[in-house]
Amino acid sequence: MFNTKEKAIKELPLLAEELGLKYIPGDTFMRDFGKIQGIYEDYQLEIDPHTGDHKRFMFTLKNKTGPCRICSFSSPYNPLNDNLKTFDCAYAPFNRYFKTRYANDKLAELFEKPDSDFRMMVRMIVKWGWWIPGALEKQDGSMCIEDNKLCFSETNPKKPAVLTAKKIKQILPQLHLAAMTVDKILSGD
Repeated sequence: MFNTKEKAIKELPLLAEELGLKYIPGDTFMRDFGKIQGIYEDYQLEIDPHTGDHKRFMFTLKNKTGPCRICSFSSPYNPLNDNLKTFDCAYAPFNRYFKTRYANDKLAELFEKPDSDFRMMVRMIVKWGWWIPGALEKQDGSMCIEDNKLCFSETNPKKPAVLTAKKIKQILPQLHLAAMTVDKILSGD
């Protein structure tokens, strides 16, 4: 599923062109294969298929909910913004998956007292959170919502590899759907 360095570097510009995005060459000395950036299905997107042992898909969300940090990993993050608070979602699997949960009062209230539609969307996000590491070759994956950014990333220092163009094309529609769902959740509608 993964390509060699040379083939991957050749594939990325072609994939960017196919998706209508821009390829930005990387520093091959630093094991950086470049990035793909641009507007994908009405979302600002950055794909970093291989920088060292790290791979990342980052969507810029449309809803400006103010500061928040909701991550699948534990973080000693100490918000500088006094308006952020920790919260527990009424849907317990969300709390198990997202170990770091800081949000402003409005967003925290949405998670603490969700209606049935909201609960369904939160379930979908947790499902994607568990699915994404498997889609990224069952390595250490994470999902993080920070302010207006949604980031899916994966790290595996024991087996550094680059995502192939084929794999990026395969999982990008699912990640886009997750971004749209997170955007809907953050809108509070």
